[in-house]
Amino acid sequence: MGIELDILRLFDTNLRGFYTISTIAQKLGKAYPYINRKVHSLINLGVLRSVQVGKSHCCTLNVRNRRAVLYLTELELEKRSHLPETIQTLTKQLEHDGVLAIETAFYANNRVYVLGKGSYPGTTTITADQFKDLMLTASIFKEHTVLYGYERFFAHLASIQSDLDRTYNPLVIA
Repeated sequence: MGIELDILRLFDTNLRGFYTISTIAQKLGKAYPYINRKVHSLINLGVLRSVQVGKSHCCTLNVRNRRAVLYLTELELEKRSHLPETIQTLTKQLEHDGVLAIETAFYANNRVYVLGKGSYPGTTTITADQFKDLMLTASIFKEHTVLYGYERFFAHLASIQSDLDRTYNPLVIA
């Protein structure tokens, strides 16, 4: 699953992004035929969505796909190990305390956001509507790390995927 994770890592740094297969090959420094096969495999699995424009396939991430969520969770776990110690300590506290009150928590813009009930020192508590507003207006996609509730983070993202497509993708993919 090496090169596939590298492909998804491109989308992880821009969850609203879309790339042609040529662009993916260039960004990864790999041969087009090899990347073409791997991208089509991800499309066939439903991990990526695609629309053909002329001879090009424009791809975007399908956060409604369970396999995509699993791959993205793996990437989030990888990123988590590189966070500052204070954030890692807070993450352990959220994991311990948050089972009942927290849906998800993520780190972006040097801030920890908690979607759920209650408040935690050093965090910003948000509602589902505020989550949507953040995703539609803020530039948090390049530097984000999910700390807790991976599946719920991506479920909330999936619930607004159509809004993200309408707002950010010049080619809305059904």
